[in-house]
Amino acid sequence: MRKNNEFFRTKFLRLSTCFLVSVASVSSLLLSASCSDDDNVPPDVTKKNPTTFIKDAEKVAMLRSMKDVDGSGRLYEINYTADYKLDDVLKSGFTETN
Repeated sequence: MRKNNEFFRTKFLRLSTCFLVSVASVSSLLLSASCSDDDNVPPDVTKKNPTTFIKDAEKVAMLRSMKDVDGSGRLYEINYTADYKLDDVLKSGFTETN
């Protein structure tokens, strides 16, 4: 009977030690990952208006048709007239989505 109790006691000690080590390692990983100094990086500021790179007249007209619908800057309306990727897909003759 005594050997049986010692077996369960050592098995319990091994399991509890493994559990504590795994909890300690996971918590140290989480703590080290959450303590970064990326908050001090200044934001990237666009110095040029990206619409100046668009040369197609249809796309420029589409961008100029953009209107702020609700006045808060969160909902916009645009006359969607030019989509070069959609045109390429239609020309290639795909019939399925996958």
